[in-house]
Amino acid sequence: MRADGLRACVRSMSLEKAREAQTHRALGELGLASIEVEVPGKGQEIEDPWIRVAQGRPPEAGRAHRIEFGGPNQPEERLSFQVLSLLSAEVQQFFQASDLDPHTSPSVRAMAAVAGQVLARVSGGQAGQAGQDVFGRDLPPPLESPQGQLAAGWQVSLSAEGEYRAEGCGYLCLADSRLSVLPPLWLDKGDMRAYWVLLDEHPHPLTVEMVQQCLRAAGISAGIQEERIGELVSQVQSGKHQVGLRLLAQGALPVDGEDVQVEFLIDLQRRAGTEKPDGSIDFREVNFAPSVGVGQVVARRRPPTPGVAGYDVKGRVLEAREGLDQPIKAGAHIEVRLEEGVEVYAATIEGVVKQLGDELRVIRQLAVKGDIDFGTGNLDFRGEVYIDGSVVQGFSVKATGTITITNTVENGSTVLSAGDIVVGKGILGRRTRVQAGGSVHAQFIQEARVEAGGDITIGNYVYHALLHAEGRVVVRKGTGGKGGVILGGEVWSREGVEVFQLGSTNGVAGTIVVGLQPGQAQQLDRLKTSANTCQEHLLKVLRRFNLSRIDLAQIRNMVAAATGPHRKVLVHHAQQLGQLVQLYQKLQGEQAELEGQIRTTVKGAAIKVHDLACWGVTVRIGEYQRKLREDVKSPRFHIREGRLVER
Repeated sequence: MRADGLRACVRSMSLEKAREAQTHRALGELGLASIEVEVPGKGQEIEDPWIRVAQGRPPEAGRAHRIEFGGPNQPEERLSFQVLSLLSAEVQQFFQASDLDPHTSPSVRAMAAVAGQVLARVSGGQAGQAGQDVFGRDLPPPLESPQGQLAAGWQVSLSAEGEYRAEGCGYLCLADSRLSVLPPLWLDKGDMRAYWVLLDEHPHPLTVEMVQQCLRAAGISAGIQEERIGELVSQVQSGKHQVGLRLLAQGALPVDGEDVQVEFLIDLQRRAGTEKPDGSIDFREVNFAPSVGVGQVVARRRPPTPGVAGYDVKGRVLEAREGLDQPIKAGAHIEVRLEEGVEVYAATIEGVVKQLGDELRVIRQLAVKGDIDFGTGNLDFRGEVYIDGSVVQGFSVKATGTITITNTVENGSTVLSAGDIVVGKGILGRRTRVQAGGSVHAQFIQEARVEAGGDITIGNYVYHALLHAEGRVVVRKGTGGKGGVILGGEVWSREGVEVFQLGSTNGVAGTIVVGLQPGQAQQLDRLKTSANTCQEHLLKVLRRFNLSRIDLAQIRNMVAAATGPHRKVLVHHAQQLGQLVQLYQKLQGEQAELEGQIRTTVKGAAIKVHDLACWGVTVRIGEYQRKLREDVKSPRFHIREGRLVER
């Protein structure tokens, strides 16, 4: 049976058998209306194994003269194919716009339609001729439409009677020989608002269910305003609506949390004085009185707030940012209380407020008018110390906070601070020791030992001193013949050295080391020495086995073959060898780890000399060192591609 029902054939029988009455009766029982066995022409033989036994009559298509477009809600209005095409182009362009002003009435007009309404009809023309299949059933004639077979597009169906009907609500659109109903919805950028677009001024039978169905079809599920839908439907049905956009659904933007708000009510950056041209420090305008009293509020902190997530009209969640936090810990002599959601930090003693990292604390302050000598004795104070004078030979000052000395630190004295140390003039003497957990600042350092957990800054010069800084060492060019010079001694800095002149033209020796500290250098040398000694012992034990390298299999065989006292000696040597191997591997591992730490530090370390690096000075960065054989103008020593270079 052919797919269109217009031909039936049989096979596996001869032509004579197909013509027999018995075959006809059997075919008639299958429902064939007209049995007619194919008769070959004169001299023609049937080669095809299929023999036609029934033939239907195909329908003849009718031809339409025209399609009439009419407004579904305006039966009297008729539009031509060309006019509707032009209007549809404007409507398409309108709905494709990425930005529309919901408060401005659009200039575009379109015909509104709802489900079930007739949009166009095929009229006039020549009627078609019905056909018949092999079972005698009628085959309706197709209707060839003008304008290149107008097709039914989105939300439109075409009936056998030639009627184009709407299957949803929206606006007529004729484009590319296709009649569609465009959904009357417009979503703004980001899908935060959904609008119902009114482009037809005439009333039409819109219902709440139609609007809801249209919203569902567009995937709009959140922020729907039901009361607005009711108002829209009521106005459209009565014709009291105005052309424009009506908001039906609105998402919610995410609300980011508020960042923490911290307000300091006192000055945390107390000036340490002003540096003079000669590198000394002027303290005349510095107020060293306690900055807070008992119970005084020093800071307020409003904690951050959480963010509130938003959503678009399609129900997608829009994440909000949490407020950024800045925690403040209440350190020594600080109490915290909550006042109307705000954390209030108050001092419990009189002193100076300090912020160390995220901790706020009040430090006691001691001011001494005059020198530290027999009149005051040694000082050991938990807090800050301000000395309006010098630390005289043989005396010491220790404090947990900053130590400020307006004059000098004399030979044989000791100054120790967990914080910074600021010296208005110089630090003098081979037996003088100055050590700070923070930074050290002085006009000059001469023959003294100075250590700092931070930077060491010198306003004028350094002469035959020993400096250790976890940060940088900077020597400024104060006035005087020695301004900006490091002459002799040793300077160790983890991060770098900046100076105007290294050494002197008469070849005064001195050492500048960057990228490691004395302890690291000593440990590295100790590990290398220990590893070499261990290796020597290994070779010595191996010679007992007549071996130059470790061969465990051969050593086992030698031990197994030995007997009596000789066997005991070999077992002892084997055990000794095992212990030495473990020790050597341990030393090698520690050395590799320390060298890795040094390499990391060395990457950004440099020795910068603004004017002159003189011969006789040794410069070292990490494991690389060089003794200058001649003066070098304005070098910058650093490591590049495994070499110590000066440019």
